[in-house]
Amino acid sequence: MDWHWTAAGHLRCPLDMPLIRRLRDDLTQKLVNCRSFILSPILSEPQSKADLHESPTFNPDDVACILLDLIANASLPVKLFWYGKGMNYTSKVMDIARLPKSLYSNPAFQTGWKSLENLHLEQELTPQNYTFLMDMILSATGLRKLHLGLGYTDLAVEFFSQLSASIAALNHLERISIWGTSMHAEDLIRLLCNSRTNLKKLSLRSVTSLTPQWLTYLCQHRDLFPCLTAIDLSMIHGPAGMLCFTPMQNLPPKHKNMFELESCVYEDLPDTGGKASDIVGISYNGSDIGRALKALLQVCTESTGHR
Repeated sequence: MDWHWTAAGHLRCPLDMPLIRRLRDDLTQKLVNCRSFILSPILSEPQSKADLHESPTFNPDDVACILLDLIANASLPVKLFWYGKGMNYTSKVMDIARLPKSLYSNPAFQTGWKSLENLHLEQELTPQNYTFLMDMILSATGLRKLHLGLGYTDLAVEFFSQLSASIAALNHLERISIWGTSMHAEDLIRLLCNSRTNLKKLSLRSVTSLTPQWLTYLCQHRDLFPCLTAIDLSMIHGPAGMLCFTPMQNLPPKHKNMFELESCVYEDLPDTGGKASDIVGISYNGSDIGRALKALLQVCTESTGHR
């Protein structure tokens, strides 16, 4: 296909292309149950430095541009949107220039995007894509499942601080997954508080800059979370190092057997701070979440007390 880009960087009129128009028509008239879009690209070889100075070539951000334009053009009631780096994806981070302009002020896009229930974003956060990603989340007012992986930077910490202060509009959240990023406990507490009515599952994996303060809050205010039944934690790092759940092995069987335990697989690597014998992850799913949270808090207190 013969692609052209505007001076601003995004694809020029992709909906004028016969193949893209056919896709739009099929989605609206024939594939009426196709409302999930997953962008998880694989690039086998990284771009060479010379490539970066040549004319633009079609890339995953252009695919995102087309899908977002389709949603806007047809007010498509999308249900799931997954926009991640994918397996072995080695090209540069999200190029905001490739994405549609004035997207979130488009009433037709807003109509379709309000139907979104599941948003999965794995992107390296930059000053350029910060606002686009924030608007992508906050415009999805019907969201029930949110997965965010935004990298280990101070910018990610600032992003979660702003998001947690704004997310009262997303009070329908049932599942929050935060993986591979940095955030502060007070922002997680705000996020939990704003989602407390419907929250069913919390998953935190490979999160840095996070103290156990949020777990104390969750344990003390368990009654505010009537739907919560599942919690999944792994490789959580705070100022004192990685949170270790090894003391869980010393609890009575009736407490220990409530959980699935995850051992450290990065034997003695300095960047993890863990040993092969450490329990670095733990998960629970059941109706007795109150007792599970108390056991978790006890273990975390022992873990931090032995540092």
